[in-house]
This record gives sequence, structure tokens and C-alpha cells, in this order.
Amino acid sequence: MAKQLTHEPDAPGTDADDSQPLALSIVLGGRVQGLGMRPAIARLAHELQLAGSVSNSTAGVSIHVEGPRVAIEQFQRFLREGLPREAKVENLTAEIAPHVGAGEFRIEPSAAVGPLSARVPPDVAVCERCLAEVATSTNRRHGYLLTTCTVCGPRYSLIGSMPYDRDATTMRQFALCADCSREYARPDDRRFHAQTNGCHACGPQWWLSDDKKRLESQADDILAKAVAALRSGGILALRGVGGYQLLVDATQSNAVCELRRRKMRFGKPLAVMVADVAAADRLVDAGRGERQALSSAQNPIVVAQTMRASDVATEVTDGLDTLGVMLPTTPLHDALARELGRPMVVTSGNREGDPLAFEAEAARRDLAGMADVWLDHDRPIARPI
Repeated sequence: MAKQLTHEPDAPGTDADDSQPLALSIVLGGRVQGLGMRPAIARLAHELQLAGSVSNSTAGVSIHVEGPRVAIEQFQRFLREGLPREAKVENLTAEIAPHVGAGEFRIEPSAAVGPLSARVPPDVAVCERCLAEVATSTNRRHGYLLTTCTVCGPRYSLIGSMPYDRDATTMRQFALCADCSREYARPDDRRFHAQTNGCHACGPQWWLSDDKKRLESQADDILAKAVAALRSGGILALRGVGGYQLLVDATQSNAVCELRRRKMRFGKPLAVMVADVAAADRLVDAGRGERQALSSAQNPIVVAQTMRASDVATEVTDGLDTLGVMLPTTPLHDALARELGRPMVVTSGNREGDPLAFEAEAARRDLAGMADVWLDHDRPIARPI
């Protein structure tokens, strides 16, 4: 019978020789897939020179670990402390297992037999380390605005089935280049087993177009022309992580009114996106809790009291004295927000009452006449959100 794992291991006896080999089978349940769990567990096992394997399963994350008893006990103690921040282990069991003589610790393909109890992982906002890479001219991902890693990026929106593995996502069509393959295979790399890994050479690409033709596919020019459209009062249709969004410069009343007219959203407030917490502080009176929520990986819209000196157009809030503010979801959103240097209205890509547009061809039909320019990418969206 499986035993509940605690910081003090209860599986082995206390009088046993610490050098004797021991094997444990451990299962973690809850929100444990798509968050960098397997790489984190593999790193811990490598550090302790333990052998075995970890895989995603219908139950969550399944671990087989074997080695000297003292190292196994350390693995148990450190396991919870070394997990990714966004993971939520709701149940954790361990039992003594047969010693199979594994030569190393490996991340194994997912086992997909039986009913699913693991949660589908959520999309996670871009992390600071990915943003730093995009902004660093000497980094090979400089300017790659769809970059992700093991702790950030799309999950739910690109999963076709669980357990979570690249072959079960819409990223399966993007074969890793040699550089990304090396990252994926190295336990000491932050993209070790990152299922959404990609770069300029092998990952999804983006481009700018109008209703008739592609306007630009060079990264720097795409950004410059998209921002120019926003500054001139135009409406930008952006294919985000989970569907299309409509963006305008939130400081221009005419642009906001035109967005409402085309979207047929004549009431209800709109939310705005800004580059960082400092920019949010210029718009709303955010307390400590609001600031923490803004910068969290969940990427929520935070509603707070509007500052009197805010330059956001009154048409955004629909007469309310509060404003919904959010930070960038992806490096692409971040680049737009920073280059524009003003708050942007970011709202769902649909007419009021219609479902969210998320497939490229359908979006062109359903959003016809709503956007002046389109910023698309070719990473398929499996689940709109």
C-alpha cells in the first residue's frame, strides 16, 4: 500500500545501512504538468547522483528513483522545495519499489493509459529571464518575440491531449534545430525538456498584413509598422496565445470610440495593457497586493482606482472611476507596449456576443472590417482562451 511522503522518510527502516540501495515509486498529483516539473525533478536526481526516471502520466507525475538510502532520503526532503513555483501538489504518495538497476536518471515519454486525473496546465505569462534574452543583442533569441521556456508560455491553449508532451501539442510541427535540441537535452539548461522550445531558426514565426496582403515579415519592421498603426489611431488585430485580440492606443478617444463601434461594444469598460508595474502606477492607485497580482505568472487584469492624472481616454472606462490594468502576456505584447510607450486597450477579437476568433482563416472572415492591420503568427491554437 502506498505511504504518504513526508519530510522524514517513512518507507525505509531507521536501522538500515545508509549505503544500501533503495528504490521508491513516487506519484505527484494536482497541477503538476506543463510547469517544468520533470526537468526540476531530473536536475535534483542528477545532483544527488540517483538513477531512475520521471514521466507525465494520467495520475500526474510519476517518479522511480533508486540509489543509496541516504541520497533517497535527501531526494524526499528536497523534492517539494525544488519544484517550480507555479506547481500545486495536491497529493503525493511514495512506496518501496523493486530495484531495477537503472544506470542513470531519465525523463521518459508520457504514459497515457487510464482515466486522467492530472490537471491541464494553464498558460503562463512570459518570465523575466525570457524577456531579458529577447532584449539582449548578443543572445541568440534577441528579438524572438515568441520565445518561451520551462516556466512560461502557452500550455492549455496548445494542448491537444494529456499527458503534456510536445507531440501532444501544436508545437509538434516545429522540429527543433540543433541549438534548441542541445538545450532540450541538457539537464543544466533552463530549457531542459521545454516542450514549447523554439527560436528564430526553428520556432513559430510572425508577420504583419492588412486585409489584402502581407506587409512585412522582418521582425524589426513588423514591430515598427504595428506601433505606427497604433499611434495613428488604427486598430491592430493581434493573434495572441489563445486567440485574436484587438488593440488600440488607449490615450486616443477617437481610436477607442472606433473600436467600440466596430466591435459593437457600446457599454462596459475595457482593460488596458502597460509595459510594467511602474507604468501601471501612473494610471491606477495600486497597493501592494495589486502590484503582486499584476506581476504574477497568472497575468490577471487588476482593477484599481484610476489616478486623476491618468491620460487614458475616458471612453475606456465607460464612466467608472476604476481601471482594469494588465502586464504583457508574451514577449510580443511586451515589445508592443514598450515601443508604443502608452497604455494599449487589449480586448477580445470578436464582435460583442460572438465567440473568440482563434483560427486564422475564420478570424479573417469573422473580424472582416474590424482591424486596420493584422499581426499574425503560425503557432496553431488548439484551445481558445
